[in-house]
Amino acid sequence: MTFTENEGSEKARSGVRKDIQALRAIAVALVVVFHLFPKQVPGGFVGVDAFFVISGYLITSHLWREIEATGRVEVARFWAARARRLLPASFLVLLSCLVATVLLVPVSAQERFLEETLAALLYGLNWKLAVDAVDYWAAEEAASAVQHFWSLAVEEQFYLVWPLLFVLAVALRGKSSGRRTALALVLLVFTVTLALSVRSGFRHDPADYFRTWNRAWEFAVGGLIALRAAPATAPVAATALSWLGVALTIGAAWLLPTKASFPGYWALVPVLGTALTLWFGAAPGKASVSRVLGVGPVQWVGNASYAIYLWHWPLIVFYKLAFEQPIDAVSAAGLVLATCLLSALTKVSVEDRLRYHPFLLSRPPRVTFAMVTVGMLALASGSIVALRAQAELTDTRHHLVKTLRSKAIPCFGGNALPGCSNPLVAGQLLPSPAGAKMDRGKACMADNEGETKIRTCPRGAKKGVKTTTALVGDSHAAHLLPLLQFGAHRRGERILQYLKGSCPFSAHARDTDGPLRKACEGFKRKVRQELASKRDITRVVMSASAGNDLVVQPEMGEFESAVLGYQQEIDALPSHVREVVVVRDVPRMRRRVVECLERLGEISLQLAPGACARERETALLPDPLAEAARRMGGRVHVVDFTDALCDAKMCAPVVHNALAYRDSHHLTETFALSLVPRFALELERSRAAQRDRSAVPSVVE
Repeated sequence: MTFTENEGSEKARSGVRKDIQALRAIAVALVVVFHLFPKQVPGGFVGVDAFFVISGYLITSHLWREIEATGRVEVARFWAARARRLLPASFLVLLSCLVATVLLVPVSAQERFLEETLAALLYGLNWKLAVDAVDYWAAEEAASAVQHFWSLAVEEQFYLVWPLLFVLAVALRGKSSGRRTALALVLLVFTVTLALSVRSGFRHDPADYFRTWNRAWEFAVGGLIALRAAPATAPVAATALSWLGVALTIGAAWLLPTKASFPGYWALVPVLGTALTLWFGAAPGKASVSRVLGVGPVQWVGNASYAIYLWHWPLIVFYKLAFEQPIDAVSAAGLVLATCLLSALTKVSVEDRLRYHPFLLSRPPRVTFAMVTVGMLALASGSIVALRAQAELTDTRHHLVKTLRSKAIPCFGGNALPGCSNPLVAGQLLPSPAGAKMDRGKACMADNEGETKIRTCPRGAKKGVKTTTALVGDSHAAHLLPLLQFGAHRRGERILQYLKGSCPFSAHARDTDGPLRKACEGFKRKVRQELASKRDITRVVMSASAGNDLVVQPEMGEFESAVLGYQQEIDALPSHVREVVVVRDVPRMRRRVVECLERLGEISLQLAPGACARERETALLPDPLAEAARRMGGRVHVVDFTDALCDAKMCAPVVHNALAYRDSHHLTETFALSLVPRFALELERSRAAQRDRSAVPSVVE
């Protein structure tokens, strides 16, 4: 996101190109409307790409004028000017978000907000989001109030590197034209990073959206325009081309395919549009972009676009948290009005006042750097203190939870019988909603993207091993690890893990366009090889999300096709696997169920034990893996925990003082441990039923 003053001079306000201000207004409007109504403006995020091109143009223009005037680039002075321009307003917004996070955000969700605030402060948020984009456990978490700072992080990284490129151009120019050298270097950046970006479009890796090198070519496009004057063009043609650029920039918000991998080659549409307007937008004439879009409101939005971008997203996030309802036309109007008011105040009282403050302008750059350092340290300290406080509140290691790791707690969670009570847990909820998201076993699981590495991470018995069990499947198999691991040492059982997020162990591939499909198939091939080669594996425990989409076989319904895929996979297990235990998938709660419970508080939960529950019919998805196991018999057994979580009508996230879920479809480690007695009982029932079926003599007609 760029908001550098046109023509490079921090004091020059006359002569600002109105077409550039109009482009800024269009870009920020696209982003704001996209965040308010993403379904209506599905590609509004391209406004960020338009800003990147504008930034490349303006900063390159500024640097080249400095080289022409002085023969060099004063890098420290450049960085200080950027800091005065951008950091005061961003620090104000980050401070406001930090305070609002502590006051308004549920404790269970604060960690993500605070960590991203710290990353935004250090202008590395895009890299954190790139990591989180492939973090399976972060999939359901709400976007933080500072998530939009990712583009500012990319921008700041550009500001750090770009002047150094021109320092290199000056050093290399020798007797040749410095402009040619600069053009060659910018063209090199454009070519290499565009190739990387296009390549990313074919990988479908969500992390690529945030990686700096996939955006660098957009800055370079602006730089090429700044270094290469527009070709001589008739005013009418120049006006037409500039309007074509406006149309492409705006139209990209609707032209992009729904499943387009971005940036990739699709980013060429808004980038080309912005480039055309930058190159030809200064054309004279009554129909020119500068004349038509030079009206006051458009120019005001363009001038305040930085502050508008900073404020609009936190207001949207905190509005949704406070009112828990979707944004409609009335609330959107209120949010836009509040954004404009805050932006106007920020622009006048913070941005311009500090940017042009005589004290800072008359001092060497190190004074600005010192003040920036103080501000960063203060905000970082606040974020770290808040994170530590949040960590204390979310500590799940209650003494009763520790007890679960050595013995079962009577009348608690999945170990409770109707009518029983236990004074030790009466009036308590374990884990607390604030700590639920961190209450998970330490499973070794490949990510839900391109990772194919198997990490078996043996658990349980190391010596005197009597049984080796393979836990196979996706994250819904992974959340069973605590109950399998319980007592494994005493039983002489060793547990090996073959887990990959969103990758069910089926003969049929995942029905997805991303890297997951190929990676999942590769992962499953490795698992099959391991199961075949390790003859000591005599038991396989399987589970999978019932919501996984698998490729449907010809002339078959979706469910029956999925059942067939699991049957084929189980049938293909080697003969030394004497027992296959399939655990039926758990019911689905509503999204962000933990936040729902946290808002009620533990007292309300005791008064309303069915709080945040969901109808059984809706919560319980048809499970093709469990159905395949039921049909197969023989060495295959089914364990079903549904009755531990649901009665005849409803499924609840709280079961006998145990918080069962850490998100809408994964169990807490605490609840999984409480299921240990039930797991043994259900497995023995399945084995007995299997023996009874085997004992019935066949009837030959």
